[in-house]
Amino acid sequence: MELASFGGKLLYQFPYVGLDAVIAESSSSRLAGELKLGKIKLPDFGYQDAVFSSGAVSLRYLASESVTATLRTSIEYSRASERPYSYYGWDLGPGVNWFWASKAYLVGANASVGARQYADVDPIFGKQRSDSKTKLELTLGNKQWRWRNNYATLVASLEQNRSNVDFYSYRKANLSVSIE
Repeated sequence: MELASFGGKLLYQFPYVGLDAVIAESSSSRLAGELKLGKIKLPDFGYQDAVFSSGAVSLRYLASESVTATLRTSIEYSRASERPYSYYGWDLGPGVNWFWASKAYLVGANASVGARQYADVDPIFGKQRSDSKTKLELTLGNKQWRWRNNYATLVASLEQNRSNVDFYSYRKANLSVSIE
């Protein structure tokens, strides 16, 4: 279950079923897959309620004792209550992680490009929406950084969405702490 609220008000809820599996693995590489199926509900925007499905495949390769390279690709499909808000999309992203044993730091860099194509003309803007997205994410972790017996990682990201409907274009910078 995923959900978000703001100011005490529910923005959306997304109950889903997910399946993660290792497809193949050796001492130097690992191929994994992920499937997700769920229903997104937006209390104030029922016309955007949707059945969502996605699939992803990732490959991890151990380049050396301290460097791991990754490649991930995914596809997604969302069938909304109203057709203009339905879409399909994809993304592709390489990454690299470095482990610095002397200080126990794990540093990661991931990039991705992707696109979404909407199913029909947006009723407000009079165009069929098409978006492209780029993202860069940097992570810094250390197994000694703990909070309540969990590991903490710093995550910084930059994301840009370019849409043929300018209203949906944005740039976003994010700095967060991930607790595992």
